[in-house]
Amino acid sequence: MPKQTPEGLTRSQPLPSAGAFGLYVDFDGDSALPGASSSARFWSRNFPTEHGLIVNREWGRYAEASLALGVRMALELGKTPTMFGGGHGNTYFTVRELCREYGALNLLHIDAHHDRYTEPRLCHWSVMSRIQRDLPVALHPLGHRFELERAEAVSRETIQGAPWYVSWDLDVFPAPLVQSVMHSVADSRSSDSFLVDFLTELDRFEHSGNVVGVDVVEWDASRASAEEQTFVIEIVQRHLERWVK
Repeated sequence: MPKQTPEGLTRSQPLPSAGAFGLYVDFDGDSALPGASSSARFWSRNFPTEHGLIVNREWGRYAEASLALGVRMALELGKTPTMFGGGHGNTYFTVRELCREYGALNLLHIDAHHDRYTEPRLCHWSVMSRIQRDLPVALHPLGHRFELERAEAVSRETIQGAPWYVSWDLDVFPAPLVQSVMHSVADSRSSDSFLVDFLTELDRFEHSGNVVGVDVVEWDASRASAEEQTFVIEIVQRHLERWVK
């Protein structure tokens, strides 16, 4: 069993793949997600990588550029940029840098929220709208269930030959599975039924081993119980093992 520490659950095993470059984010854009600093420490302790970068909020306006720098460092090392923590708006900067490298991306967006409000500024509720308007990216939603009638339409089908990026907002899980998120969204199914349906759908994700970036965002580890931390660690680990080689 993992050992309980003030920083969360510490695992003896590193990230399941030596292919990951960890971007541990203590920076939320404008989402003011509580506990981001401790969440960054939680991720770096529980999913350490041989190479990585902690992006601090103290860097101010340079933090966004630092995310792009981290992606570039990962690519130069032949690693997969894997961003942990922070707000969902940060996904824009990692995806933009990967588009510069690969030309176009397919993006699996795992979230209870569509994040496709037609807000003119970039923020955590408009990030996917901005991504599909500004970048050569095809969005593939999974788990969306909040205010779908207000979502900007998905504008592209799968881009053949383009690699995949996985963006995972942990508020896709309803309480009591995961409670330490900024905006929890209820689901009519029981926790067990939701989890079976969700994992079945996620396991259908066909990426052909061609995932070039991952992020796991919008969760406050400092508020989470040991049980919730364990759940998050186990489910994230299970899927990173499949996506990051």
